[in-house]
Amino acid sequence: MEIAKLSTAVSHAEVKQQASLAVMNSALGQLETQGAGMQELLDSSKVNEAPHPTKGASIDLKG
Repeated sequence: MEIAKLSTAVSHAEVKQQASLAVMNSALGQLETQGAGMQELLDSSKVNEAPHPTKGASIDLKG
């Protein structure tokens, strides 16, 4: 009877491990997709123009 319990326990552990790996693979795929989208967004936001010479040179303080 001990062998049957051990076999069941090992089987359950294998199923848990397979489910965990499936969830991790799914999350990894989503992160890769989001990363590619973020890289595309950053690449599209690059501007080839020179920055305005006075923009950001001073700060107005209200007191």
